[in-house]
Amino acid sequence: MKKSIGNGVVWNNAEEWEFLPSSVTMRGRRAMPITSPAAELPPGVLESGKVRVEKTFQAVPKPTAVRRSGGIPMLDLSVPVRPGEGSVLLVRRFVSDSRGGPQSRSTVTFHRPEEHILTRRTGTRVAAPALVRFRVPVRRSAPPSAAPQRRGIIGAIVHKAIEVTILKIVDVAADVPLPILAERWEKRSWEKERLSEGWLRVDREKLAAKKLDRWQPEKKTLVRGRSLLLLHGTFSNAGSAFHELAKGDFFDRIKPLYGDRIFAFDHFSVSRTPEQNARMLVEALPDGVFEFDVITHSRGGLVLRNLVEKSAALGVAGQRFRLGHAVLVASPNEGTPLATPERWERTVGWIANLLEMFPDNPFTTGASWIGEAIVWLARHASGNLPGINSMNAAGDLISELQAPPAPPGDAYSVLAANFSPDDRVWMRLLDLGIDSFFAQPNDLVVPTAGGWHIDKGVNSYVPPERIGCFGAGGNLADSVPVHHLNFFQQPDSAAFIVDALTRKPHPLRPIDPLRLLPGRRAAGAVAGRFLPRAGEAIDRRDEPMSAPSVEVAQASRMVEPLGVAPGSLAPVDTFFLSVLETSNEQPEASERKGDQVARSAQLLASYGGASVLVPFHRSGGEAGQRFNKIIRMQERLRNYIDGKPGTTLPKDAELIDFGKLLFETLFPSDVRRLYDVARSLRGSERLDLIFTSMIPWIAEKPWEFAYDPQRGAFLATEEIHFVRNVLTPIPAEEISERDLPLRILVVAPQPVGAAGLSTEEEIELISRDFKPLVEIGAVAVEVLPHATPMSFHGYISTGHFDVVHFIGHGEFLDDSGALLFEGTRGTAQSLTARTLREIMCQRGIRLVFLNACESGRGSRRQLNTGAAAALVAGGLPAAVANQYKVLDQSATSFAQFFYWALAQGMSVARAAREARIALKYSIEGETIDWAVPVLYARNPRANFCPRIHAGGMGRPVAPPITAPSGRRAIAGHVYRIGVWDVAHDFAGLEIILARMNAAQQRFGFELVTLSAPIGTWQLSQDVKHRAYLDANKVVGRLRNKPNELGIDALICITNQPMGGREKGREVAKNLYAWWDDPKKPVMLISMAGFKFPSEDENVLEKAIANTIALCLAGQFAQIDSHSRLPRECLLFRNETRSLEVLAGQRNLEPKCRQQLKQKIPEDLPAIEALLNAFPSARTATEKGRDRARPAVRPPKKSSRTAERRQ
Repeated sequence: MKKSIGNGVVWNNAEEWEFLPSSVTMRGRRAMPITSPAAELPPGVLESGKVRVEKTFQAVPKPTAVRRSGGIPMLDLSVPVRPGEGSVLLVRRFVSDSRGGPQSRSTVTFHRPEEHILTRRTGTRVAAPALVRFRVPVRRSAPPSAAPQRRGIIGAIVHKAIEVTILKIVDVAADVPLPILAERWEKRSWEKERLSEGWLRVDREKLAAKKLDRWQPEKKTLVRGRSLLLLHGTFSNAGSAFHELAKGDFFDRIKPLYGDRIFAFDHFSVSRTPEQNARMLVEALPDGVFEFDVITHSRGGLVLRNLVEKSAALGVAGQRFRLGHAVLVASPNEGTPLATPERWERTVGWIANLLEMFPDNPFTTGASWIGEAIVWLARHASGNLPGINSMNAAGDLISELQAPPAPPGDAYSVLAANFSPDDRVWMRLLDLGIDSFFAQPNDLVVPTAGGWHIDKGVNSYVPPERIGCFGAGGNLADSVPVHHLNFFQQPDSAAFIVDALTRKPHPLRPIDPLRLLPGRRAAGAVAGRFLPRAGEAIDRRDEPMSAPSVEVAQASRMVEPLGVAPGSLAPVDTFFLSVLETSNEQPEASERKGDQVARSAQLLASYGGASVLVPFHRSGGEAGQRFNKIIRMQERLRNYIDGKPGTTLPKDAELIDFGKLLFETLFPSDVRRLYDVARSLRGSERLDLIFTSMIPWIAEKPWEFAYDPQRGAFLATEEIHFVRNVLTPIPAEEISERDLPLRILVVAPQPVGAAGLSTEEEIELISRDFKPLVEIGAVAVEVLPHATPMSFHGYISTGHFDVVHFIGHGEFLDDSGALLFEGTRGTAQSLTARTLREIMCQRGIRLVFLNACESGRGSRRQLNTGAAAALVAGGLPAAVANQYKVLDQSATSFAQFFYWALAQGMSVARAAREARIALKYSIEGETIDWAVPVLYARNPRANFCPRIHAGGMGRPVAPPITAPSGRRAIAGHVYRIGVWDVAHDFAGLEIILARMNAAQQRFGFELVTLSAPIGTWQLSQDVKHRAYLDANKVVGRLRNKPNELGIDALICITNQPMGGREKGREVAKNLYAWWDDPKKPVMLISMAGFKFPSEDENVLEKAIANTIALCLAGQFAQIDSHSRLPRECLLFRNETRSLEVLAGQRNLEPKCRQQLKQKIPEDLPAIEALLNAFPSARTATEKGRDRARPAVRPPKKSSRTAERRQ
């Protein structure tokens, strides 16, 4: 419902808000001071003279709208603007507690309108106003600490009012880039403050008065000894930034070092980059080399690092500056979220709130910038602010400074702060959304750990003994909370700086730079303030809910471990999310249409002693529709992975929509609020989340795909450590500490008839990642090849292994998981989940990694029947498995990164997350394989390896695409041609390629292994429902692979039937060779249907050599095959797929040879040499024989199945 509220302003959702009659309308066109108590503006809003207040009013959300939406409704306003005008919305929120207390805290945010303008029709010549629309989401506030806890989080909050101020901006029509606007503003604001860029002389009295004298650097002064230089940060100058140092004895203590050689350099920090600042600084120095110690604040640290680490970019003048030692105070070495261009509006609001909360600050031009930034917001000014954008964590400058080589080891000391505010400030920061703005400990402007992280290499941080840190986890005591704006007010800051400059050891506990700092509020400290009391559930007064049943109470004790032995289960600050079944019906009676189980269930979320219990609806209404969509997408994923014809992989947007459905299901409103609080309390540490379900078909869903729409991130790779648990009465095995080494058993059965896997490669990668630990005796890796059930049982029962890694095939049949081992004759023998549990549980094993298909899959009707779930239910502390069939190469890559992370000392949950991230970028194109692995763990923070210095382990090495010997063998060839045996069908292919390499020096063939984009080998169907590979699609998906692999062309050999389209015309489906245009240097060979005689290996060798020569001739000469005789011609189209033609002696008839000689004269001799690399072979028909054996395995049900672990 729309409502006019005066001055042409329309409230588009007035039915959700109550408009307060005390609102005041401010009329007039000129900027004017605000005298009404209803209008409260931050400093600087009206300073530019271009901003005026059009209207201010207050409103409160109606209770019915809050209950209906589960939160506060958005502000939806339409505001009239005339030509040359703009508008920005200022929203201030006042909040009191549920006892009706005063409006004790408020926050302010700025919002620009939507780009689209609705023009009004008019019959007059005067231009009528247009309407711009504001749609502003309103965040629900966090509870004040004084609020009573009877009703939990929701009941503690009452929004007294939301104050809306409509700002009108004049002179916004000019289209001037933002960098130019910033430079104009900065010059004006500095002139107003009587400031100018350049060198300044510093003494105690002048600094205390914030009025420093200009100084022209002179050689006679600088050569007398080391000098001290002060470099300020954004919105400030040397006087405002460092004047607090004039108090106390700081100058007395440094006088013996520098005498009167104390200087500062004032510079523009918004319109110039740190490199430009550094260049101006050194260009003002006289010729020579002069040594400086330096104190920097904030962005000034980046100016210094340009002087020290990028001096070559400053030209000859860059050599004039030589660093003695520097103290970097609150330096944004890894950037700051405030500099992210996409967060413009939030940055302006953030600075405005800082100015209000901390009026005693060094931001000389901060208020003026707020007033000007509002104008820029209204302009939708293009470009960025050079000085601020330089602090963008994703920007070029930060990337260059943080790249190797590292600065000198003794160059820097660091002062940082992990701001730990009082309740008043903390509440206000929560209202601003600090938990989502900064995802880690910070000082309100820059991330804390970024202060000491100065490189991405081995020496990536300032030495621990030269780090000083205020706040939680720090080593400096703070009598008042220390933040970005008050460092130099602290006596301990001055003492630290003096010790650093005099090269004295700091009498402080060393900070571990690799350790994550605690969040600004430790869970135990705030559980009584911000969360319900331990064991207390949030009471949804607006949504009645039945009391938990006995079954729920019992289940909650199973799924939320409390009071367990250290190390065996999860810490209390783990987020537990459990689906509890409250129905007493049997599955058969309660199930409807497969997955849709009706009636009662509840969702229990708990963290830090607080808990939320809400209904978990699965059918009917919106919940039923949501689950129907989830079930359909899951079936589509499974059908696609199983290679069902006609099934396509969901596009990225579809996967994100699927992830949103999963997220909305697991995080309804109250659970989401507890989750947000828990995540913010963890600070820079990832939140550990353990999911458990009493309902089998709920547990079976792929929750790893959950996607947070507000933060735009998949939970399992960005936001949290997503871990599963199972419902079981058996406690996790309590394993006592053992002497090193950590023992790892790699089990690798290869039963006859099962698809070949990259077993040797995976074993090699695991061994390589643990090599440093093996060399120092911390880890021992043992391999059990060709494992049979008996040998496996024997090793497990007597070996005392800590980790068991299974490489092989898995299956899920008859609602039960199983792993395939080698039987007595080498054939496959399956061990069921129950048998695996009997063999491995209660053996002291800490982790089992089942790198096999469907080893993590569960039943829709029974709990814990999958292989991994059964092991965890039996007391195993942790298991990694796959919930679907998985690409062999993806399984190997995940294992590699997982074990590399464990070897670095990471927890099992973090290792799984790092491995998921590695899969996302190691496979090109569309992929779902990062979400296929699942981690079951009782304690997600369990560590399995001794901690080693981060640089000592090295970095993970990607799986090799070819053997080093293969690379050396073709070093003298002109072209490098990769040959990929897609389904591992040709055991002797490497030998064949070696002989082809020896026959000529033009084409160097090497055997490669790679991961194809998901869907590459998906089969298509013709009108007769015959399955075949679409060559056009395959080549299109693989076209970038040669460039990735560093080769000139790629030849793929498959066992699937193949067809394609040529110039839009469909060609036959029985092709055995395919090449495309030069931009797609990928060739395909299909050996489907050919029978090669077992007694004559020359037939296979000749067929491969002939077909590869055919592909090279067609690809490099861009020539087509033909149907004319003779059949012996290499380019003869063998439409009948005759083995005699394929493996016979081939040559080039005169016309074809002439064409190739004209197009590829230098390549022709090599192609002919390949035709003679092997002696002519007589086929079974020529010898009159009937017996033949397949040299390749028969085509499997689908190409997807062929390339995935079974």
